[in-house]
Amino acid sequence: MTIETKSVADGLIPSSVGEIAFEVCSSQVDGVYGVSEEQIIEATRILLQEAHYLAEPSGAAPLAALLAGSNLERLGSKVVLVISGGNISLDLLKRLSTR
Repeated sequence: MTIETKSVADGLIPSSVGEIAFEVCSSQVDGVYGVSEEQIIEATRILLQEAHYLAEPSGAAPLAALLAGSNLERLGSKVVLVISGGNISLDLLKRLSTR
């Protein structure tokens, strides 16, 4: 399966899904959270301006999901967010710094 799309969080959109990865995710993942481009950008901005952490938009998506606040009852009492990456365009970095 090949997907062609554009997103500020392009690291979350692989061009294809490997058979092994699909099998592992199918058996181990209980659910997913969806967030908008704007929510991802806002989470990236918060990490940059308030936490002084430069994360790529794909890496800020877990924070965006938490801040969105939907279906939080699915979470346990302890939550860990994996925030990663520094692959961010200079244009987006400029936009975030002027918000």
